[in-house]
Amino acid sequence: MTVSIETAVRLNAAGFIQPNFYLGQLLEVPNSREWAFVGTAQFEYLKNGRREEIVFRPTATDIMREMEDSTLYYNGRTNKYSVSGAAVNTSWCTEIHGNPAEAAAMAWLSIHEKTESE
Repeated sequence: MTVSIETAVRLNAAGFIQPNFYLGQLLEVPNSREWAFVGTAQFEYLKNGRREEIVFRPTATDIMREMEDSTLYYNGRTNKYSVSGAAVNTSWCTEIHGNPAEAAAMAWLSIHEKTESE
């Protein structure tokens, strides 16, 4: 499961890594409904024709690799995920999401995304 395209765009704007391509990654062109997994013919089209526009849609694992000393938790009673740890503001842990990638992204963004006042 990956983040939504909207979250992927926010991650990209906030400086989340856009890694070298590896098999199975999901990439998408915002606002065009064009997407592809690395290793497919559609990906070759996007890579060659729209490389500057494609955005990486990371999984929870991709995001958590970038968050040292943090852990993704699953609550079986609520079917929701949350992140806590040294890098994450402890008050953030009350914000949870049903998609593990989105929960991880919200935690990463809470640390890295610039507010309008900055």
